[in-house]
Amino acid sequence: MTGPGMSDDPLIGHEIGERYRIASRLGVGGMATAYLAVDTRVQREVVIKVPHAELLARPGFRERFQREIRSLTELQHPGIVPLYDCGEEPGGVPWCAVRYLAGGDLADRLERAGGRIPAAEIAGWLPRVAEALDFIHQAGVLHRDVTPVNILFDPSGNVFLSDFGVAAILRASDETGGETADDGRLTAEGSFVGAAVYAPPEAVSRELTPAYDQYSLSLVLYHALCGYLPYAQIEHRALMIAKNSDPPAPLDERGVPIPPAATHAVMRGLSRDPADRFPSCIALAESFTGDDDGIITQEIALPKLTRDTASTRMRWIGLGVLAAGIGLALTWMLLERRLASEAPSPATDEIAATAAEAVVLAGTFRAGTTPDELADALRLCSRHAADCPASLYDDETPHSATVGPFVLDRSEATNREFAAFVAATGYVTTAETRGTSRDGPFEERGLRWQRPAGPRSSHKDLPGHPVVHVSAADAEAYCAHQGKRLPSEDEWEFAARGEESRIYPWGNTWDRDAASWASGASTRLRPVGSFPEGPYGHVDLAGNVWEWTGTHTTGRTAGRAQSGTAERVLKGGSWMETNPANLRAAARLAADPADRSSDIGFRCARDTAQ
Repeated sequence: MTGPGMSDDPLIGHEIGERYRIASRLGVGGMATAYLAVDTRVQREVVIKVPHAELLARPGFRERFQREIRSLTELQHPGIVPLYDCGEEPGGVPWCAVRYLAGGDLADRLERAGGRIPAAEIAGWLPRVAEALDFIHQAGVLHRDVTPVNILFDPSGNVFLSDFGVAAILRASDETGGETADDGRLTAEGSFVGAAVYAPPEAVSRELTPAYDQYSLSLVLYHALCGYLPYAQIEHRALMIAKNSDPPAPLDERGVPIPPAATHAVMRGLSRDPADRFPSCIALAESFTGDDDGIITQEIALPKLTRDTASTRMRWIGLGVLAAGIGLALTWMLLERRLASEAPSPATDEIAATAAEAVVLAGTFRAGTTPDELADALRLCSRHAADCPASLYDDETPHSATVGPFVLDRSEATNREFAAFVAATGYVTTAETRGTSRDGPFEERGLRWQRPAGPRSSHKDLPGHPVVHVSAADAEAYCAHQGKRLPSEDEWEFAARGEESRIYPWGNTWDRDAASWASGASTRLRPVGSFPEGPYGHVDLAGNVWEWTGTHTTGRTAGRAQSGTAERVLKGGSWMETNPANLRAAARLAADPADRSSDIGFRCARDTAQ
């Protein structure tokens, strides 16, 4: 690509990082200039991106850029343009090198197609873009610049999301007080990042949730479907005022035949209130293709964030999402409306009523992970997660354990059961006392067991779902009221493994649809009893919620570096897990006993005579 003044660019012909020779300028984006370069060491084409000069003038930006861009190399996903390298030139100019995709971007495709693309063609690439956005949201990153030029294709037509890394770096600078130039792309007042034309109404107030990117993606879809944008191309401050005051022009009034499912999905994604949009970008894509089965309004679908490692939470902090001075309560508003009441199924009622009637368990077994099981776990992890060192599972040392006789509840404690306990005792949970709980890495106000998805949700609408936002003390209080206790880690693993010493509660072979986890058939919290039973008739031992045990630990578990305090072991994985190896019977996670989250629950055990 060439253009006026490009031949005068001092970087053309220059070699960056002693290996990347700049051949030409590809274009100028909202945050960086992109150059086509040749990696002279391996003779392949790459893209070099250099932040704009006004950003480099921000205090501390260079240091943040180098530090944070390296952390983003962990975010590897088939739908994300891979980051190859980064560095800094003499004179303090930072850069990063990413994969070159010769198939062009969505803007090119729109131009070649005469301004619009059929819904069927969009449906071919939309799910992968949606998965990539949800993936970076799970890792604590918001894109904030989803536009047609940042949706790229390789020569085979595979789609990739681009430029999320630079957006994340800019956020770290932007939200610590830096001002930006009023150039039509970045606002000085409100200081949001990205192109104003694709930004959501909440951009000015910097209400930063995954719904932000979903709105931008919906605008891209709107543009691609009918060839127009719903708002006039006016000065960007007036544009943002219009977005906050006027609903977007209905897509079905554009005079172009568009499938009703696609129209509904796009217009919901463009809702002015983030709470009225979809719970995830994948849910948007499913609705667009008519493949959502109506499930979104029937079951709780909290925003997905992984608890795989502590580094996920630290990455949010390191990127400045929770920087002091934002003054925002970054509350997930995606489902803070009243959820449709769900009638509990007969299966759920039966499980709840017969929880104490499970089989008596006793025996000696091999707990932990053998070398062969570890190798399989690492292979499985590497197919789904970015970083899978063997040290993730150092604490899964094989050992002989004797348990029982004891009885373990067949299911996790439900909202209905916990409500009865509170009514009988007046118990106040840790989340209620402290006023906060977690949804993924966030410590948020208003989350508690009675309001599992925020202030306008209710446990009464989800009676058969596992109770969440409970600490270890809350779980122990409930179990004690029932004349029970929390199971030990070995007891829990014995129930999940059975006499066959199964790797998973259902068997020795990974089955992505046998549990609720972040990439399975179900990516939401489900009612108890929704998945196959374990070897002794227990349900939901893998996925759904991490379960408190009575076992204390220090050290490293499930990849979380511990502080040396007496933490508690949790078992089973959860609906937020992106790493399926964490759903194995031997997998373990440690947490502060006061921790509480939208993916932590429990089940009780009791001692008994043979």
